[in-house]
Amino acid sequence: MEKAKYLVALWALLTSPILFSQIVGGGEPKKEETKKEEDPMIKKAGKESTREVDNQTQLYFNTNWSNSYRTLSPNPGLFAGELGKRVDEKNANFWSFGLGFRNKLSEHLQLSAGLGFVKNGEKYAFVGTDTSFNYVSTYRYVSMPIVLNFTYGKDIQFFVGAGFMPQMTLKYTQEQNWTNPDQVKSSYTVKLKGTDPSFNPVTVSALFNAGVQLKYSQFWSIYLSPEVRYQLSSSYSKTSPFVHKAYTIGFNVGLTYQL
Repeated sequence: MEKAKYLVALWALLTSPILFSQIVGGGEPKKEETKKEEDPMIKKAGKESTREVDNQTQLYFNTNWSNSYRTLSPNPGLFAGELGKRVDEKNANFWSFGLGFRNKLSEHLQLSAGLGFVKNGEKYAFVGTDTSFNYVSTYRYVSMPIVLNFTYGKDIQFFVGAGFMPQMTLKYTQEQNWTNPDQVKSSYTVKLKGTDPSFNPVTVSALFNAGVQLKYSQFWSIYLSPEVRYQLSSSYSKTSPFVHKAYTIGFNVGLTYQL
């Protein structure tokens, strides 16, 4: 009996560390938490660029709608001609576009220079009892506007400016449409290159504008600018029967990108 008691006591002594360790160390070991690295693309999303802004130079792109007309008079001297039906010509509407840069010269002065594709012209219409005749004349130019602007403001900027716009004559077209007494409709397009001897290859216009520019992001702005252009030299050559000087009233809508 004493031997049995001795064996039970020995068994309890040997097994107690195992039981104790199971109670203390019970449960699954904790997994070490790992920090999930943020996707670099997510980190960049919604944050402004850290690129240093020039604040001096902007690139611009614009489109221009204008209402165009002209002054027309006989060429004085030997080459003078009769205006005829051209006396009754009316104004016509045209779209143009351009691009370029603006550079800040001082706090309120800005130089703008660029390259554009501009159009001007006029139209004529006659309607009789049983006939009609009409045409639209279009003069196309590559232009190089150079404007000095006075500016005021930062995020909302107002500006007014004046300058010159040399123009190289590209092409002239006149789209004619008529209806004869038998009510048959016909059409014809006159096409002349800018190098045709009838035209002055290079003309110059004075340019005046004003407007407002609204900054809507770190680099981009939008602007609206009413504009007036008046041609200082004739569209036609010195030997032409007429002196033709176009003028337009319109507006520019454009975008600028800050370098």
